[in-house]
Amino acid sequence: MKKRGTPIKGRPCHERIKTVIRLRTGEEGNTNSDRVNKQYDSQQYQTYISENQIKITNEIEQTEYQFAFDRVFEPEVGQSAFYKESGVEGIIRQVLEGFNGFVFAYGQSGTGKTHTLGLQLQQREQGLILNSATTLFQLLAQRHQEFTDHSFDVHVGVPAVYCESIYDLLETQQN
Repeated sequence: MKKRGTPIKGRPCHERIKTVIRLRTGEEGNTNSDRVNKQYDSQQYQTYISENQIKITNEIEQTEYQFAFDRVFEPEVGQSAFYKESGVEGIIRQVLEGFNGFVFAYGQSGTGKTHTLGLQLQQREQGLILNSATTLFQLLAQRHQEFTDHSFDVHVGVPAVYCESIYDLLETQQN
């Protein structure tokens, strides 16, 4: 009988799906850097951030919520650091080994998905999409030198879910 959580091709279960979160402050100068865990104040709520956990407390209502992630990134983390440390670069490498890969950006409007993906036209740093494409084509160029008789086809989609409909952001004509 197969046990739940059995590794696939020698990969531990915790390497298959990772959940990372990138925070965005509501206002400039809203951080208190003299604490080990940064603190962001929003009305009566206080949010404490550690490397893999977020704790939100409301002292008035005496409530506390804790959320665990594989990694929590603070707003100050740059695009390239986020790309390298979030595991997306590893997903690109695994796709070339034959695994399926998927990166899902989720959040309310205005929480930074477009910035993180790098879809803003006048953005200083490359986001996840351009960093991923750069890594992919560099790795394909290396493989092409090793396997000169092979050709590679690349098909990319950027699906978006909006109002219960799915769109491909790369499609010029939507049906």
